[in-house]
Formats: sequence, C-alpha cells, structure tokens
Amino acid sequence: MSAPNASEILLFNISGVEMLKINKTSEPFVLPVSNLSPGLYFIAVKIGASITTKKILIN
Repeated sequence: MSAPNASEILLFNISGVEMLKINKTSEPFVLPVSNLSPGLYFIAVKIGASITTKKILIN
C-alpha cells in the first residue's frame, strides 16, 4: 500500500518520449535534469488518481 503522499513524477520531451520516471513517497525532492539536453519538456505529477501536467524549460 502506498503512503498518503506517494506520487509518480514523469518527464517527457517535446515529442512525448518519456525521459525520466521517479516514484516519490516524501517531500521535497530534486529533479535530476543535468543529463538532459536544453529545451522544452512536460512534467506530469500523479498523486492517486489525480494527474497534473506542466511545461518546463531546461536551460
């Protein structure tokens, strides 16, 4: 059974390819992006049945 604040963080490139997947059970956390190319990405955060998606720019 998952912890109440368990979440899944997904990072996709502009083409929709999954670049990163992290399962987290606590806050805060650092998103490891140093090995990614600069550009526009989409981050999706799943908490339970809820999904929030945002655009992020990596320089």
